[in-house]
Amino acid sequence: MTVTKNNFYEYMPAYTATNEDWRWARRITHGAQHVLTVAASGDQALTYCLDGATHIDTYDITRCAHVIQDIKTTALRTLSYTEYLSMLRDLRRPHSPLNSPLVTRIIPKLPPETQHQINAAPDYLNFRAGAAPRPENQFTESEYKQLGGRINKTFKFFLGPIQELHTHLTVQYDLVDTSNIFDNMPMHDMVQTLASLTPYLYIGGRIIYLPQNTNRDYRDMCINLGNSGRLEHAQTINESIANKMIIFQRTR
Repeated sequence: MTVTKNNFYEYMPAYTATNEDWRWARRITHGAQHVLTVAASGDQALTYCLDGATHIDTYDITRCAHVIQDIKTTALRTLSYTEYLSMLRDLRRPHSPLNSPLVTRIIPKLPPETQHQINAAPDYLNFRAGAAPRPENQFTESEYKQLGGRINKTFKFFLGPIQELHTHLTVQYDLVDTSNIFDNMPMHDMVQTLASLTPYLYIGGRIIYLPQNTNRDYRDMCINLGNSGRLEHAQTINESIANKMIIFQRTR
């Protein structure tokens, strides 16, 4: 197949590992049970699983995020911890990352749909977004073993831009994790997206945004949808240059 302007975003490179301080973030979101999170490197869903979430769905604009997420959840039940770390290094290879011996052990165990995605466009699946993974954000061997004991299937995945995410949703969540997706989105589009997701939050549920820039003030934001709910800015946490979180909460 050929990647064109019509499907370019579907094959944007994914990250091999998260660049977020997820242990800090999970302390803030602790207690969320029903989670909808960006897939990104596949690590976000795994971190919520470690923190005790019982239902986790994922979304992303790129199929690469779906593929690496499924590779990771399957690797947990297939590879040793040392092999897993080696696999992550292999996936960052500039050419034919899916031909790594460790990855080829995983592929036959993936869901048929994911195998089809790999077979349909192997040359366009890329996992080199961003810098090399930070060691402090990698799972420890103990965390890896915990995940292997908790996860026995892949996570549900919705493909598409976050502006269209609501068209796929049928259930409500405690928490929606948007990572830093809103960083380069015009304010009007961000408000529209938040409004579209609000009905899929339980009352008291939160949408979190981890910005990599802080050029907006959300303290007075309130999106009132009448009978469909109301979303308000709840808190802005600015602990350090790397650790920032903006929290919106459904209050009605």
